[in-house]
Amino acid sequence: MEFNRKLAFMVACLVAYWAAIVSLSNRGNLVMYSIMERNRDRMKYLEKLYCGQDSDCVNLLRMSKHVFFKLCSKFRSMDALRDTWHCTIEEQVAMFLQTAIRKKNRDIKFHFTRSGETVSRYFNEVLYAIGQLGPEMLRHRSMDVPAKIRNNQRFYPFFEDCIGAIDGTHIPCKVPATMADSFRGKKPFTTQNVLVAMDFDLMFTYVSAGWEGSAHDSTVLRHSLDHPNGLRVPKGLPSPFDPF
Repeated sequence: MEFNRKLAFMVACLVAYWAAIVSLSNRGNLVMYSIMERNRDRMKYLEKLYCGQDSDCVNLLRMSKHVFFKLCSKFRSMDALRDTWHCTIEEQVAMFLQTAIRKKNRDIKFHFTRSGETVSRYFNEVLYAIGQLGPEMLRHRSMDVPAKIRNNQRFYPFFEDCIGAIDGTHIPCKVPATMADSFRGKKPFTTQNVLVAMDFDLMFTYVSAGWEGSAHDSTVLRHSLDHPNGLRVPKGLPSPFDPF
C-alpha cells in the first residue's frame, strides 16, 4: 500500500514536470515567433519606404529618396552615426524624420515595431549628428558683391552692399503643458519663433532658434544683434545715392 502511494506520487510529479516543460517550450516558441513576425513587419515597412514610390518618401520623410540616401551616406562617411546589429543608419534617420514632422513616439513605435526607448534614443543620436553638420551647412558671409547683383544692371550699383536677407518663421514644437501658453502666439498650436539670415547662394549664415512663439519679431532681432555671438551686420561705406 505504501509502495503504491509513493509510485502514484512519483508519477504525478513526473506528469507535472513534463507539463511545465511543454508549457515553457510553447511559450518560448510564441516569443520567437513574435520576434520573427515583428522583424518581418519592420522590414516590409522599410522596404516600402525605401523602394516604393518617391512621392511616398516625400510624404513620410519630407525629402526624396535620393536626398534621403545621400543624407544617410553623409552621416556614415562622417562617422556621425553607425549601423548597429539591429538598426541601420537609414532606419535611425527615418525614425528621426518622422518624429520631426510632428508624429508621436507611439506612432513611430507602432510603424517601426520598436520600443519607445529605442525611438527616443535614436532620435537624440540623429539630432546630435545633425548638429555636426553645422560647420558645413553654415558658412561665413562673403564681403564680395554677389554675382546676381554685379551682373544685373537693375541691381548694380544700387544694391552693391546688400549681403543677404533675414526673415523669421514659426516652427511647430512640443513643450510641457506648463510652458505652452508662452509658446502659443498667432498660430493655433505651440511654435518657436526662429530668425534666419542667408546669402544669395541660399546658404544660411545665421540661425536663432528657441524663442517662444509669443515673442515679437523685434525682440528676437534685438537679442540677435546684442548677443556676443549673435548676428553681425558689417558697416558699409556711404552710398553716393544717399540724400545726405
